[in-house]
Amino acid sequence: MKILGIIAEYNPFHNGHLYHLKTAKQRAKADAVVVVMSGNFVQRGEPAFADKWTRAEVAVKNGADLVLELPFAFACNNAEFFALGGVSMIDRLGCIDTIAFGSETEDTKPLRDAARIAAEEPTAFKEMMRQKLDDGMPYPKAWTQTLAVLSGLSEDELSSPNNLLSVQYIKQLIKRGSTMQIVTVRRDGINSASHVRAELRAGHSVLDMVPADTTEVLHKLNCKVNLEINDMREQIYTSLFRTSREALAEIFAAGEGLENRILDRMRGTAGPEELVTSVKGKRYTTGRIKRLLLQQLIGLTKDDFAEIIRDNLLYGRVLALSTAGGMLLRYIKDNDCCDYPIITNINKERDCLGRADLLLRQDILASDLYNLAAGQDLYDNSDFVRRIFVKKL
Repeated sequence: MKILGIIAEYNPFHNGHLYHLKTAKQRAKADAVVVVMSGNFVQRGEPAFADKWTRAEVAVKNGADLVLELPFAFACNNAEFFALGGVSMIDRLGCIDTIAFGSETEDTKPLRDAARIAAEEPTAFKEMMRQKLDDGMPYPKAWTQTLAVLSGLSEDELSSPNNLLSVQYIKQLIKRGSTMQIVTVRRDGINSASHVRAELRAGHSVLDMVPADTTEVLHKLNCKVNLEINDMREQIYTSLFRTSREALAEIFAAGEGLENRILDRMRGTAGPEELVTSVKGKRYTTGRIKRLLLQQLIGLTKDDFAEIIRDNLLYGRVLALSTAGGMLLRYIKDNDCCDYPIITNINKERDCLGRADLLLRQDILASDLYNLAAGQDLYDNSDFVRRIFVKKL
């Protein structure tokens, strides 16, 4: 049985995702597809389009077989740690043959070359990075420019979102010494989740952009979807008002005075989006600021994340599965091939997590705060009550 792994957000699942999933599965000659998917908050520092259970259901209805939640600590983080979490979950499952991701450059050789430089960080890389950072350049831009000079890929090629993540995924595979095969699928250039979200906010139809299952599931939801960070204004500002400068400085994305700028300027802004615009500067990117606002809400500190990385803390929360996914899950558990706990019911299996319960506590809180912003019933939609979606033959 050949298994394909995909890291995704499906925010929301659109026709480009469907093309990627089907094409990758065909190229990998895979019998089943495992998706590691962001939970209720996504990498760019925003609440997800719809809750994780809904997005996982749509994924399984469109060809995924087993959907595992990427914990908040990785999902709402910079590209390097997003990739670290996703690749680790897939590789450590112990049964996946191939990993697939989208890219603007379908030839993997230049991506592999760039990833090797990023993984090995030769002297030239370190010196060029140090100079750019000393000049006040934001880390992501310094990283991209340095890699462009040394790898042969252009800065534009490296800056494109899918190529950027592709390099980070391959970098993590190299650092792990993974033997998984790589399949890249060039994005179709038409569909994008951000475009779908924008069209919906403008009141336009997206029926030609998303599979029927996406609209069918969303129509059943009795809550707000397509959330933005401004929808969490009261939560974020209340938390900031109760947070000292010293405590905010300990949140993972803080540093370089960012925490001071946020606290100094928040009273003069109407909401998180305006606050981000006010704070953003040469050193601070929009994504980093938004991630900091959400990380302080969840309480992801530098010490917590250091512990997660140092001790390889991880767990797998099953969100949805097909019949084939159920068979695969039984295989994984029967053969003990995964080196982190996989849980299907936190009420019964939480004790097996050990110190990885730190990740689960953050994910439970993330769900509660998301449900509050979306207007979902806080009991029926909590992580203690929601059940796995099962697609049967």
